[in-house]
Amino acid sequence: MLENLDALWVRLLKGLYFDNGDLFSATKGKKGSWIWNGFCDAENALKIGLVKGIMSGEGTKFHWDPWLPSYPSFILNSLNLEPSRVCDWISPSSRAWNEEALRDVVPEETVNVIKRVPIGPSTAQDKWFWNFTTTGDYTVSSAYRSLREHRDHVYLSIGGIEARPNWQDWK
Repeated sequence: MLENLDALWVRLLKGLYFDNGDLFSATKGKKGSWIWNGFCDAENALKIGLVKGIMSGEGTKFHWDPWLPSYPSFILNSLNLEPSRVCDWISPSSRAWNEEALRDVVPEETVNVIKRVPIGPSTAQDKWFWNFTTTGDYTVSSAYRSLREHRDHVYLSIGGIEARPNWQDWK
């Protein structure tokens, strides 16, 4: 759904539920379909492991999208910056991070994290990856493992009430 925005079913859900935003800014609503409600219920699980791979940097918001794999929640949301895209912090001539400009807006520790993020070709679009597999592809088993590891940060919404799930050890 995040990668294939031209698919008919994705366009339909976008038109119905998050026409003016992205998947993660959408709300469940009162009359959502069962598939939409399922996506909304899985949102916390997806946020734990989804990260954007930087190619051109044009499709990734610098301080709102999850793009830093080794940063808490992958997001620089504590910064007081004007809205910008990741490409604004990449030198177009060298296709490397503009460290001098970054040092003006983020701490040195964060600059070091950003420098470790690889930059892909400028002609490619930024791509979503699942952080809990070596291939970057989402699998149900990797999501289950990540939910168990991050269980203190996961809440499920049932009937409008947020509750921490009761995890069981399966043998």
